Amino acid sequence: ELSLSGVVDFHTLETVGNEIYGADSGSGQLMYSANGGKSWSKRGVNIFTDIAPNPSKKASVVAVKDGKLFLSTDALKNIKEMKTPFVVESIDWIKGSLIAASGKDLHQSKNAGKSWKKLVSMPSTINSVTQSNKLIAFVMGSSIYSSRDGGKSFAKYQSK
Repeated sequence: ELSLSGVVDFHTLETVGNEIYGADSGSGQLMYSANGGKSWSKRGVNIFTDIAPNPSKKASVVAVKDGKLFLSTDALKNIKEMKTPFVVESIDWIKGSLIAASGKDLHQSKNAGKSWKKLVSMPSTINSVTQSNKLIAFVMGSSIYSSRDGGKSFAKYQSK
């Protein structure tokens, strides 16, 4: 137990290094911690459906609101819209790769959102996306799909 126990009910948490962005489902507040959750600052009512911190730059984050992508370089105190050629529904960021879901399509940017490449089109809507340095994964319906080759191919997860 570090802080806010019994005070905040986080339903969204995004982390990179010691930074944590969280949305409190009780108050609706968007919160930020620069020190691994020891202390928090409020950023106002959460207006975002997804958040992805920049793994290479402290306090830099992209966030999704109404299908548009926004960039902040001051931990969501101020935001500016980033133009994308598609509606953004889910976003994730690791060093060197920004992944975005848009309807049935999955897009990737290797230059912090300046340009995008479509990785795959699926038969149904992609609900959420995540990635690591070894894996890209997304949820479609009640199934999980993953790629271990940088998005060249995706396979449905089969439990053993």
